[in-house]
Amino acid sequence: MQRSRRCCQSSKKPALPDSDAASAALVASQVAAARLWACSRWPYLAHAMLAMQPHAAPGLGGFAVDEGWNLYLDPTVVKDWTPSQLGFVLNHVAQHLLRGHADRARGFGVTHEERLAWNMAADAEINDDLAREISPQDRRLLKPVTPRHIDLERGKLAEYYYTKLRGSDPSVPDEGSGVHGQAAPGDSGDSGDGSEEPAVSQMEAEALRQQTADAIEDYDQGKVPAGLARWAQARLGRSSD
Repeated sequence: MQRSRRCCQSSKKPALPDSDAASAALVASQVAAARLWACSRWPYLAHAMLAMQPHAAPGLGGFAVDEGWNLYLDPTVVKDWTPSQLGFVLNHVAQHLLRGHADRARGFGVTHEERLAWNMAADAEINDDLAREISPQDRRLLKPVTPRHIDLERGKLAEYYYTKLRGSDPSVPDEGSGVHGQAAPGDSGDSGDGSEEPAVSQMEAEALRQQTADAIEDYDQGKVPAGLARWAQARLGRSSD
């Protein structure tokens, strides 16, 4: 529909249908509880987890994130998740964004057809540490991909795992352009194209990465997962022993 150019036009968004409003309220409530749990559990990631903008996405089947830091959640899936389970997802997705997986995928020449292989590789990079940070019950429900699950060596980067997975057809959910850089219909970009405006600009995202790396360095290093600590050291130009 063509936009009106009348200066008196209201800038307020139209009211959501009752079902959409209920889905949005459910997601907002679940995310609020999960953020409280996750920010207490991983305070050095708090700024990143709070920066993401959640949206209800009925029919998605799980979760996804775009490059504008919009987080999409299927209400029918997340309604039964505990704060710790959704908190794991917030941490996991924030790490995709912080580690720049979308830009790294483009730099590595990942195509649309290969995006799920990269998705699995990036998951393995993150979950190598993160899967051990949650309870066995949560691991059984969420089934995070780790290097062990794909019979590959621990402690490597997504690029390494991708070279081993390239050409395969992995059965993993598509977690969105914020992971692999391949835009899907409705994804936002820094220009604001798509169904949602970016929640975070490229400049703000870089500031969040720096802020998070500083927070990790200031935290008790013995309590920061090794892979995330290495990322922070690289971000800050430190050498890791």
